[in-house]
Amino acid sequence: MFTFYLNHKKYNLGHIHQAYFKHKKANAWSKEEKITLKFLKQWFSPQKKFLVYTSGSTGRAKKIFITRQQMIYSACKTVNYLSLQHCKNVLIPINTQYIGGIMMLVRALVFGWTIHCIDPCKNPLLLFTQKHIKFDFAAFVPLQLSTILKENPQNIGLLDGMKAIIVGGAPINDDLYTALQSIQSPVYHTYGMTETLSHIALKRMNGAKKKYYQVFNRVQIDIDNKDCLVIYDDVITNGKKIYTNDIVKIHSTHTFEWYGRYDYVINSGGYKIIVEKIERSIAKIFQQLHIQCPFFMTSIPDKMLGSKLVLVLEKEYLCRSIRQQFYKKCLLVMPKYSVPKKIYYAPILAKINEKIDRKIDINHFFAENII
Repeated sequence: MFTFYLNHKKYNLGHIHQAYFKHKKANAWSKEEKITLKFLKQWFSPQKKFLVYTSGSTGRAKKIFITRQQMIYSACKTVNYLSLQHCKNVLIPINTQYIGGIMMLVRALVFGWTIHCIDPCKNPLLLFTQKHIKFDFAAFVPLQLSTILKENPQNIGLLDGMKAIIVGGAPINDDLYTALQSIQSPVYHTYGMTETLSHIALKRMNGAKKKYYQVFNRVQIDIDNKDCLVIYDDVITNGKKIYTNDIVKIHSTHTFEWYGRYDYVINSGGYKIIVEKIERSIAKIFQQLHIQCPFFMTSIPDKMLGSKLVLVLEKEYLCRSIRQQFYKKCLLVMPKYSVPKKIYYAPILAKINEKIDRKIDINHFFAENII
């Protein structure tokens, strides 16, 4: 039996085809609703191949065709790993245009769960209470979980009642990681991409925490000559190796540790600096100094070093004493060559799918030396 709620309105299988064509060109439905209905219409047709798009957060968006068989296979991987076979209600508050949302729909369709799909928003639990419904499984992006825990902690019971929660699409910062420890239900950070049909590995973030990402059975991992992850599976990758730009350390045949993107490695004075690894250290220092603003690290040309490491902050100006404290704390936790040499202040940092867009020209921003 197919039961589907779209923005709190109930539909059955008979409604899907009619509703999609009735409102395909109407302004009464949101863009997200039309996208969800279109996929459901395709799923209940004989269609065997589906067109999906990469998010474009790490490069230009690409078209990828995936098969129904691949999606069902991937759905079973997640459900078996998380023991979700007996779920009833699933919450999908993420974008169903991309693979994360699509695969949440597929898992529910394959296993016969009742789907509660809502347009993506910062606080997807705002209109739900424990009296209304009990969700068994949900997927969020970090911003959503962070907002829920800050703005309506009274609804944490909705989270606690779930068999599993997955969160993906962006890194989990220290503040959110700490907040996740208050959730009783298991929370997992996902690793994957469109080419791997959503995630192929999960990392437990609360309770019985795991130190590394745990790879699904039969998925094979390796590294290339850049220390970047290589993924292989008979079905998910269609028997081909997928070469990623994610720098990792493999600890066993089914575990790995993620360091950052090869795209963001900076060669400064002969040292290869993994930017995202340094950013995690800086985030902890900012927390200690009560600095709260988006930031990222990049580089500028330098005659002696080749590339000079710099820090880009959104708006918040640091007085000299704070800059000095920041510099001293950096030296305690990282090599001197990894400490940024300048700070640039940007009016605003644009984001793509919750990730800061690093491809910006910083030359017209105000800058000052770190000390």
